[in-house]
Amino acid sequence: MTETPGFGAALARLLDRRGPGGPQPAERAGVREDQLRAVLAGSSPGDGLLRRLAPALGLRAVDLFVLAGRAVPDDMAPLDATAATWVRSTVTDAVRLPAVGRRELLRRIRELPQEERRSRFTPKPLLPLDGGPGARVVRMLQYRNLDWSGMAATLALTTPTYLSAATYGVIGSGRKELPRAW
Repeated sequence: MTETPGFGAALARLLDRRGPGGPQPAERAGVREDQLRAVLAGSSPGDGLLRRLAPALGLRAVDLFVLAGRAVPDDMAPLDATAATWVRSTVTDAVRLPAVGRRELLRRIRELPQEERRSRFTPKPLLPLDGGPGARVVRMLQYRNLDWSGMAATLALTTPTYLSAATYGVIGSGRKELPRAW
């Protein structure tokens, strides 16, 4: 299996891919340069740094928490864990729409009223959860309200790769590597 780089190395790669243009990452995130350098050197990032850094990188904060191996705060978890049953069918319908229709659907979804959290979101454990790249990707997808079946259906429609639901479990547990097409 592929050795998983530490968060500092993963963050350095993300910064490299963003290119040198515009303000520096620390400035965009509103953090001190020495804080960012410390994380790049291997220090564990704090919750506040991850929250501020994510939008500066054009990412979701929950993804940075997952990449850093940190517990995702409750306020970033899906409000309704039962929504996983609807995500798959919504994506299936959305891919059939023209681009303007998908944008309109996304706008309307974002305008839906937010309800109070009724229960704590707990991603289903991957047995054993190894913390490798596959586990991180699967965990990020779980925070998008996708269970293994939802991952299989959604990614089959939106990527060139089809994998079975069980394969996502195997990838998440570290017994199979992510496909190169990703």
